[in-house]
Amino acid sequence: IGKLPTGSADPLALRRSAQAIIDICDVHQWDLSLAQLLDLGLSEYLRFDSNFEDPARESYPKLREYLLQRLSHALKQRHAIDYDVAEAVLAKAAERPVFRTVEVALALQERRERPEFKILVQTAVRVKRLGSELTTAVTLDPQRLVEVVEQDLWHRFSAMQIQLDAVLQRSAAGESLELLLGLAAPVERFFADVLVMHEDLALRNNRLSLLRDIDQT
Repeated sequence: IGKLPTGSADPLALRRSAQAIIDICDVHQWDLSLAQLLDLGLSEYLRFDSNFEDPARESYPKLREYLLQRLSHALKQRHAIDYDVAEAVLAKAAERPVFRTVEVALALQERRERPEFKILVQTAVRVKRLGSELTTAVTLDPQRLVEVVEQDLWHRFSAMQIQLDAVLQRSAAGESLELLLGLAAPVERFFADVLVMHEDLALRNNRLSLLRDIDQT
């Protein structure tokens, strides 16, 4: 209809309806992402109104953004999630079920004041930046990890990956975060004791590939 609510004006009560959709998906833990919900809703609407035309799916991004706004409201008001945590989890919210987004937000909120969490956030920025420096297709070679600190990081990271695969199958946000937090101290030691941008190109690329693999996890 093209009648999205503006400010306090919502004559069709669309805001309340959208919030109800978000709350139902959360409380009843429907295993549907917002993207899937929109696809279902639009297909059902086409069955209801055969004259409805939206060849370029122009309504889709508007509806997607509107539902994300309602999810943001639910996180901050219903679950008391801090603004920055809510904004962080909303970046991927359209591709996961609503209740999973809530679980991730609650897990982050619960751990955000822990020292290792702050270390992880700070080092993650550096890991991402340096990992992106690798512009060639280089595969990590554990035999080229010559420093004890980088060997320790690789062993811990490899062990964490095995555990993380099992945890992700259960979609346990809290357990996943605990595993990632276990990398905070080893990564911090790595940056303190290892020269990543070594003059030896093979060493440098191998260290960058380690950081890239950690960043992509």
